[in-house]
Amino acid sequence: MAEEVIDVITDAEEAIDDEAASAEDAGLDEEELENVEKEVAEVKESVSALGKVADYLKNLDVPLTLQKFTQFVIKNAAVGAILYGVNVALTKLKAKLSSGSSSTASQAAKAQYNKINALSSLINELTQTSQTVTTWLQSHQNDTINLDGFTVPLIDIFTKYTTAMGQAVDNAYAVAKTLIVVQGGKKTFSIPTTAQVSTIITASQSFITAFSGMVTFAGQKKAQFPALSSFPVSQSSVDDLQAKLTALETLPYA
Repeated sequence: MAEEVIDVITDAEEAIDDEAASAEDAGLDEEELENVEKEVAEVKESVSALGKVADYLKNLDVPLTLQKFTQFVIKNAAVGAILYGVNVALTKLKAKLSSGSSSTASQAAKAQYNKINALSSLINELTQTSQTVTTWLQSHQNDTINLDGFTVPLIDIFTKYTTAMGQAVDNAYAVAKTLIVVQGGKKTFSIPTTAQVSTIITASQSFITAFSGMVTFAGQKKAQFPALSSFPVSQSSVDDLQAKLTALETLPYA
């Protein structure tokens, strides 16, 4: 499964290259081409970072109870990579429409770009945070904690917060894959609908909800189990992620 998802990230990278190559034939002026090139460079750097997380998690030796979470994270990384590619497509579209006669279409493209850009950035941050959490959980995979008289593996407590995100992440991944399309033998990106964006936002919310549960548990039990004091996500970090998601939800998309 991980290999298949990483192949999707590779497809996104190839589509970004194809989008960049076709920009020169899109009738853009020199300044517009420079803006597209700048966007492509920034996007490639971000997609590369997502790919590195996916490769890291694919090769990480983790218990079975943690493998599902790593699969969710890898899928989320693929979603982010595809949305970064959509950013490139929208950058080209914005430039093309700005010189056209329809100001309404131009404003719609700008609104779509702003929302997708904010969402892709949030997914990148969620992916990096997920890698940090996974590494911490791996380092504590042999730790146990006593709850109500029962000795429980610490990792099992944390993975209960990630189980609920499965369907949301699968739905977002399924939607994102449809955004890479082939036209004339070249890969390109279609622009997601409002409903598709909402599906992807729901997956992002599921990560934040999971992190929030983990932080709450760590805060409640760290006096009993000091290792929890080193949990790498803070409440302020969760609040910041939630604020970013709430802000992007309010952005128009048309």
